[in-house]
Amino acid sequence: MNALSRTVGYASLHDERMLLMARWLKTNGGVRPRAADVRQLLLERYPEGLLSPAEMEALLGTFTH
Repeated sequence: MNALSRTVGYASLHDERMLLMARWLKTNGGVRPRAADVRQLLLERYPEGLLSPAEMEALLGTFTH
């Protein structure tokens, strides 16, 4: 198998995946998840003590505005 055929094979696989994603989004894209508690999500994601209270408030401000 030469480099060109590998590239073409990858491109067609990529195109197929993009088409599947587009179809899924068309079907499910209008569904809005329930509003998440951003503060809780951040607290779960980042280890305790990593962000100061001021940094946490600044980060929250980017999500809420």
